[in-house]
Amino acid sequence: MRMLGLLIGAVLGWRALRLAARQAVVPLRGRAVIISGADTALRRAMAAAFAASGARVLVAEPDAPPEQVVREALARFRRLDVLVNIAGRGPGGLAVDVNAAALRATAEAGLYRTARLTQESLPVLIRQGRGHIVNVGSVAGSFPVPGLAIASGLGAGMAVYTDALRREVDDRGVRVSLVLAGEDGAPGNLADPAPEAVARAAVEAVRYGRRTVVAGGGAREARLAAAQWLERLAPGLADLYWRWTLTPEVIARLDDRLRG
Repeated sequence: MRMLGLLIGAVLGWRALRLAARQAVVPLRGRAVIISGADTALRRAMAAAFAASGARVLVAEPDAPPEQVVREALARFRRLDVLVNIAGRGPGGLAVDVNAAALRATAEAGLYRTARLTQESLPVLIRQGRGHIVNVGSVAGSFPVPGLAIASGLGAGMAVYTDALRREVDDRGVRVSLVLAGEDGAPGNLADPAPEAVARAAVEAVRYGRRTVVAGGGAREARLAAAQWLERLAPGLADLYWRWTLTPEVIARLDDRLRG
C-alpha cells in the first residue's frame, strides 16, 4: 500500500511539473469543429466548451451519414480543423449477460462511426496540412475489468485504433488524441466524471497537442497509471484485486449462467 501511495504521488508530481511548464500551442478561436456522438449530455458539454474557447461548432446528429456531416461542416465553415468522436460507453455487466442488440448498437455507434467519420474527415485535414482528431474512449479499456468485459474490450479497441491512426498521419500535420472518460458502475472507482470535465479534457488535448488525457484531473490520472503498472508488473496480484471486487451475488449469478 505504501508503494502504491508513492507511485501515485510521483505521477501527480510529474503531472504538476508538466502542467506548469507547458505553453498553449493551438489557439481555438475561429477553428471549425465537428462533434459527433450518441451521448446528448456529452455533445452539449463539448459544444459549450469549444464554443467558449472561440471555436465554431457543428454538432452532428447521431444517425447523420458521416459524408453528409463533413460536407455540412465545409459548407458552413469553409474549413475543418477538429473532429471530436464521442465513442460512448460499452454496456456494463458480465460478458455472458450482455444483450446482443446492445452490443451491436454500442459497437456501431462507437468504433464503427468513429472510423467512418475519420475516413471522411482525414482527406480534408491532410490537404490542409493541419488538423486534430479527438476520440473519446473509456478508462475501462486501459485494463481488463471484470463485470465490464465488453466495455473493456471496446475501450481497448478504441485506444489501439487511436494510436495506430496517430502513427499513420503523424507526418501529415494531423494530430490524434485519446480522451479517457469513466464507466458508470465500474469497480475500482472508475465512475464517470461530469460531462463538463470530459469536454475540458478534449479542449486540453487540442490546445496542448496531448496524446492522452484522463478526464477528471490529476488524481484520476494517477490512479489509472498505478492500475496500469499493477497490471504490467504483477498481473497475478491484479487478478486477485479484481476478484475481490466481485460480490458474492455477482459470482453466484455468473456461476448460474455458465451452468445453463
